[in-house]
Amino acid sequence: MLRTTRLYLAIFFVLNFSIFCSAAIAESTEESMPRFEVTTLNKNEKVIPENLSNSPSVFVIGFTKGSRKQTLAWTQALELRYANGTPKIYGVAVLETVPKFVRGFVKKMIKGDIKKDNYDNFFVVTQQSEQWKSLVDFNNKNDAYIIAMMEDFSLAHKISGPVSEEKIDLIEKSLSLTDR
Repeated sequence: MLRTTRLYLAIFFVLNFSIFCSAAIAESTEESMPRFEVTTLNKNEKVIPENLSNSPSVFVIGFTKGSRKQTLAWTQALELRYANGTPKIYGVAVLETVPKFVRGFVKKMIKGDIKKDNYDNFFVVTQQSEQWKSLVDFNNKNDAYIIAMMEDFSLAHKISGPVSEEKIDLIEKSLSLTDR
């Protein structure tokens, strides 16, 4: 009887320990922003997220000219809502599939839509487009893709499509901005 009790206790502790370890592993595999090499509209090369400030951030990402209307609407709505600078708003244009001889023209069009003082917060991507697509759960080339990132570069929320107050509220809640 004593052996049986010890065996049950051993099994109990092993099971609880494995459940504890599984929970710890699940917490440590929280999705975070991968490393990307980008160029700003001011032609400064950066590695993100390392070269970003440790503050909540929202990235508005477009993959095609067809996403331009949605990305502009998102950027305007976010800048209006967060005029105080928190979270930081970053724009991203993924141009890897655009032929190199056309990229200059595309960048010029983008610059026409962006305020000059925001050029350092707008990133042009000419490589790693598949990683960007994976990050945002890409499914429609004409959608705007939004990712909200915490101070520690962990991803708080992903969303796509046209802007709406409800979607912005979700981002705000995911970044815990409603308490600030």
